[in-house]
Amino acid sequence: MSINIFTEMSINNSTEMSINNSTEMSINISTEMSINISTEMSINISTEMSINIFTEMSINIFTEMSINISTEMSINISTEMSIIIPTEMSINISTEMSINIFTEMSIM
Repeated sequence: MSINIFTEMSINNSTEMSINNSTEMSINISTEMSINISTEMSINISTEMSINIFTEMSINIFTEMSINISTEMSINISTEMSIIIPTEMSINISTEMSINIFTEMSIM
């Protein structure tokens, strides 16, 4: 989301009045007013979320019995949010959360 506002307002008034007799009178009025407003605001939000679940289960029965259970679960959540306002104020928030679970169970 980007919001760009550029506003310019200029008011120019110039007034000249001259009266010429043997006496001279001159009135000069000049007025300038300028207002410049420029605003830029950009909000960038990017979110990545990946959930990886890998499960292996093997049951082998001979004269031996072995049960192997291995479980891997990883949850990665990374969030970046940057708000940039050119009055030179920047807010940067980055969050990373990773959960890794590894389980092995073997019965011989």
